[in-house]
Formats: sequence, C-alpha cells, structure tokens
Amino acid sequence: MGDKTIKIISASAEELPFDDHTFDCVVIILALCTIPNPDKSLKEVRRICKFERVIEIYESILKFV
Repeated sequence: MGDKTIKIISASAEELPFDDHTFDCVVIILALCTIPNPDKSLKEVRRICKFERVIEIYESILKFV
C-alpha cells in the first residue's frame, strides 16, 4: 500500500520546496488572507499541482478579490 509516513515541512507559501507537478490535490484552508503575497502563493500551488488535478481553496475573508 505504499509508505504512509507523514512528513511536516515548514516553508514559505511563496516558495514551496517541492518539484513541479508533484501533488494530485492541494487544499488551502483559511490561509490566503494571512499571506503577504497571495498571488505568488497561488502560482506556487499551480506549479506543484499535477495538470488537471484538484486545487481547493476555503476562505472566510478574501481581502485580495
């Protein structure tokens, strides 16, 4: 069934330490409103997510809309 180890990594949302197209799904919950440059962070999320996969964003306040 594969490795079920969870590794916690602390990193800037604007410079994620992952290779391009690594993840099938990326979920952001109540975080974009706290990030200084949310546009740059969203570009990073698109970069690390595989093509035609899922990006889910849940926010209560969208200061950047």
